[in-house]
Amino acid sequence: MQVGPDPTIVGGLVSYFVGICRYLERAPDVILSRVNETELKGHSEWDHPSSLALLNGSLRALRGFRAAMGRERPDVIHLHAACGRSIDEKAAMAWMARRRGIGCVVHMHGLGPEVAVTPAPRRLWLGAALSPPTRVVCLSETLRGYLRAALPRCMSLVVPNAIEVPRAVVDPSDRPRTLGFVARLFGQKGETDLLDALALCKRPEWQLLVAGDGPYRPVMEERSRALGIQGQVRFVGKVSGVTLKEFLQTIDLLCLPSHRENFPMVLLEAMSFARPVVATSVGGIPEMVTDGEHGWLVPPARPDILAEAISSAMRDGDELRIRGRRAREHVCRHYSWHVVGPRMLQVYREALDRSCMRS
Repeated sequence: MQVGPDPTIVGGLVSYFVGICRYLERAPDVILSRVNETELKGHSEWDHPSSLALLNGSLRALRGFRAAMGRERPDVIHLHAACGRSIDEKAAMAWMARRRGIGCVVHMHGLGPEVAVTPAPRRLWLGAALSPPTRVVCLSETLRGYLRAALPRCMSLVVPNAIEVPRAVVDPSDRPRTLGFVARLFGQKGETDLLDALALCKRPEWQLLVAGDGPYRPVMEERSRALGIQGQVRFVGKVSGVTLKEFLQTIDLLCLPSHRENFPMVLLEAMSFARPVVATSVGGIPEMVTDGEHGWLVPPARPDILAEAISSAMRDGDELRIRGRRAREHVCRHYSWHVVGPRMLQVYREALDRSCMRS
């Protein structure tokens, strides 16, 4: 039984949730059921609910989860956690599943370094709720290190994100270069760093396409006007599914200068279309992208160095194509569902075996 967000919402966690459900639908000897926690709560984070609405939503989700366990009687439950409140909700669900003797996997999609400084009472609660036989999946060794430092009792392992790799791709054209950026615009993805870097490049023929929406969009629009680059920047709104694929084939280079990250799906998706990336060396990104092979890695919050990397990439069409092809090969070898899917099936088997031993 998969427990995750509404598949119509935009975001990396949603992309993964949709992808693993599709993989499991094709897997032999697997009967799949889904629980839409967004539907249970009655809202998503895009709705900016009040504190009271958040609390009521969490309680509805827990009641709905308990009912789904009784109705579906699953052998294994896979819980997808974002960050903050979502981790606490999934910990409570894992505790409920363990009490019923059901194998449980908690997937930490949004875990970050802040878990190491979480208050001691919360660490004790999470450590108890997520203790063995529950399996806790982290997206990278870096993120697993954060978890082990804060919750050493957890039975953790690393399984990276995965995507459906397109069968065929189109090489970038020789038109004026186009830089792409895809994110929720909340001020955490280095949005203004990217605009500052584009201004430093002093190449008015280069275009920046910004895909995504959020409260930080007006800040970006004002910043682009202040820098005099508003004619180079175009906001295209939210993209997902087919529109995301079309977007990635429109650009030559994807840039993600985040100040903090986990294991961003959008980098894998861009690389799968043979688009190299410029990204910051934070979170699990250095485990995904090798500087000089699949793209360019830069330190966070350094628009000057970011500008140098963008200029180096955008000036050399041959190097763009070479690194893009390497990036696609890298994703095919390590991050396709054909590679990662069997690893998740093994995690389910282990969770089931341990729950049977415990019962």
